[in-house]
Amino acid sequence: MKLTREDKAYLRQLMKEYLKKNPDATPEEKAELRSWVMSGHSPYDNPDGLCDDCCHPLDFISAMRFWKGFCPEQPKKAKPDGESQ
Repeated sequence: MKLTREDKAYLRQLMKEYLKKNPDATPEEKAELRSWVMSGHSPYDNPDGLCDDCCHPLDFISAMRFWKGFCPEQPKKAKPDGESQ
């Protein structure tokens, strides 16, 4: 999707307001959000179409956190010789 200058300005403002409501967003979440929004999407939507219990779409960071909680990253264990897996 080709975004106009006005579209980009609107989306940047929407993202700025969204981040004010989510001050605990991590740098990783902010980077992913920026990529999502600058590709033409609302921060109040998510790429997986996840919804809450009332069928309202989850916002982008909530959806990211859902997946992280559902599939948490496992720390890499060291091999016996001290090398990482």
